[in-house]
Amino acid sequence: MAQVPTAGADTSFVNVMGGGLRGARDEDRRPDRGTTFVELLVSIVLLGTAVAAILVTLRTSTHASGIDQNLAKGYEWVQSVSDQIYDTNRVPCYAGGSPAAIAAYQTAANGAQKPPGWSAGSVTVTNVEFLGRALPGDPFSWAASFCFESNVTTDPYYTSPLYTQRVTFTVNGPPSTISLTMQVVKSEK
Repeated sequence: MAQVPTAGADTSFVNVMGGGLRGARDEDRRPDRGTTFVELLVSIVLLGTAVAAILVTLRTSTHASGIDQNLAKGYEWVQSVSDQIYDTNRVPCYAGGSPAAIAAYQTAANGAQKPPGWSAGSVTVTNVEFLGRALPGDPFSWAASFCFESNVTTDPYYTSPLYTQRVTFTVNGPPSTISLTMQVVKSEK
């Protein structure tokens, strides 16, 4: 029986007499065996790792979004307090100094509307300083002890709405992580 190589590049031979195939590789003839337990286990571990990474990312994103939302509410409240202090009449330094100004501005700050959803929290006016200098040749600076104003109309330092004050206040939101401090320069009203 004569065997002739076929036209393809494979090593199979055609039986000239019988026309059947001989010499085919054993692995080519076996049916698909499916996946092994090890392959299945590896794919489950890889998918589990991917899902866990996605869940961690989602949780981190949600947490960061909550912090960002609380900061935005904190800044909203800071702006509201700043507006309340600005709209309040300026307390001259001769009318009780820094403590009297702190008390007046604290009352105004307490009237600031809290952001939606924040029923708790506090605002505290911590300091009021006046712009001035100790001696005529000194540079101007801020201090609670500087007071050039006077309520005597003949005094060259008679009170003026242009005398500048720096009001420092802090808001503490209901989330204990939110605490913002701001300084407002006040010279009008």
